[in-house]
Amino acid sequence: MTIEPSDLGAVLYRLAWSREPMTTERAPFEIWQSPDGALEAFVPLDQSAGDYQGLLDRAVGLVRSSDPVVFDRFVREQEMKRDADLAETTWRKETPAPPGLITWLSGEEMHLLARDQLVASAKATVERRAYYGSRSAYLAKNFIDSSFMAAPAAGSFIVTALSPLGRSFYISQAAENRATAADARLVDPERVSGREILKTYEVALDALQVCLADYAKAPRIEPFVEAVSSGVSYELTKSLSELVAGGDTAVVISRGQSQGREVVFEAPTAQVLARATTALSRDPEPIDATLTGEVTLLSRSVGGGDRVIRLDVMTGGGGAIGKARVRLNAEQYEMALEAHREEAPLLVRGELSREGNLYWMYRPDRVSIVAPEIQPASTTTSRDFDQPELPSEGSDGPT
Repeated sequence: MTIEPSDLGAVLYRLAWSREPMTTERAPFEIWQSPDGALEAFVPLDQSAGDYQGLLDRAVGLVRSSDPVVFDRFVREQEMKRDADLAETTWRKETPAPPGLITWLSGEEMHLLARDQLVASAKATVERRAYYGSRSAYLAKNFIDSSFMAAPAAGSFIVTALSPLGRSFYISQAAENRATAADARLVDPERVSGREILKTYEVALDALQVCLADYAKAPRIEPFVEAVSSGVSYELTKSLSELVAGGDTAVVISRGQSQGREVVFEAPTAQVLARATTALSRDPEPIDATLTGEVTLLSRSVGGGDRVIRLDVMTGGGGAIGKARVRLNAEQYEMALEAHREEAPLLVRGELSREGNLYWMYRPDRVSIVAPEIQPASTTTSRDFDQPELPSEGSDGPT
């Protein structure tokens, strides 16, 4: 049986083979060990070597000999995944039960918790919040409905989701209705792709790893709240804390032909994640606010997808807000650039959220340049933030 070299690593992982740590950065091969430790496969990495194909065939033959039926099925699934442009997200949990088994209720819970993490990441792709509730439910449902569940794999209990990378999803029913209207060609579609959703999930997992490492040095929960801007939320930490409880858990996201990168959460971190969940649930709900201030920082990601400004607030927010970060679309960002060049105040109106020590406004419904002599008075709802002003410029960190 032939197999693409890029698929072999993914198949080995699903067969519960473990990859030995690399001794050097430029090693000519990878060493994989079978679950029982009885077999060891040397997978060549240098495709320009004269013996590459022979070594690859030998490795494939050795791995296949351990379980030909399952191996062939996994190879076919890898081919299907590649042809359909599906990304594989795998959750693997160590349990006291024999390999591949888990108690019924724990198995049901693991599937639901994996689903909750994808839902949280879909919502975080639209806007960053500490708590979502029913927000962006339309997008999350369509993303889950478009994903598949792979067949069970060997080893510790494993759940695998296959999600479409290239497909786009409307952020709401209203956005889809607008896109199907006669003037849809004049409107920038309000959609996000499966690739963006999984990237949000991956970034959030990395942020949580940093928070947990920092917590091990100094037990502070504040970094978890500040990580909301990286896609961390109440829903994500809650599902992870419950998933990790009772057993080390690994998450692997494989996109395209990549073998993926494993992110491991050890069982003791469940208690820390539970504390973070409590802190995120207490974060103040967003308020409607109109802010006016000076644009002091502009940031745009490579490709122009993420446009953020920092506003030194002069009016708005009840006088309690010194700085706010605002995420803008392309047209709004150009207006902010113009305000910065002209040293004119910028007005933004929308929902304002406090995330740790930072204030954020996502998707403002109004952005305009105002003359200094006609700056509007403070306009917020009666329910204001009962929080101190942001730290000074030297302590609030980079955007």
